[in-house]
Amino acid sequence: MTGHTCMTVEMLADHELALKQLYEAYSAKFPSKKDFWLKLAADEQRHSDWLESLMSKVDTGVPSASGGWPRPAAIESSLKYIREQTVRAKQGEVTLLGALSIAKDLENALLEKEFFKVADGASPEVRAVLGRLVAATESHWRAVVEALDAAKSATSASTRADRV
Repeated sequence: MTGHTCMTVEMLADHELALKQLYEAYSAKFPSKKDFWLKLAADEQRHSDWLESLMSKVDTGVPSASGGWPRPAAIESSLKYIREQTVRAKQGEVTLLGALSIAKDLENALLEKEFFKVADGASPEVRAVLGRLVAATESHWRAVVEALDAAKSATSASTRADRV
């Protein structure tokens, strides 16, 4: 694995850990959704571990960072945003709807920007790891969308009840 590719994989692993920290902060802020956020956080730890396992590959099984992976600047920008949101959560500056919206946008961005795109030339093992990451991210996105829709419905019902 080239130095640039190793750095990219390490940054992606750090990105997953930053998401874990954000979701842990949300679990502390929203006790009624604690289990939901902690499950996501545990998954993010697992994702980071999967990426770390790629760094141990000394063969050419990991595609170069120029093979379709996100640029380090894009990862760094996302990391900065996640860390800012973690601070906001710890300071109590986010609502449940806001937290769910942020999580939805973050998970969606990973998919849209193809952070875990499998480049040509990747070994079967690398393809398997990156495929698991895409599937897990899609699962997170669906879970967050479902929770967001439920929270919006509950808020809407509460607002209607207040008017009666």
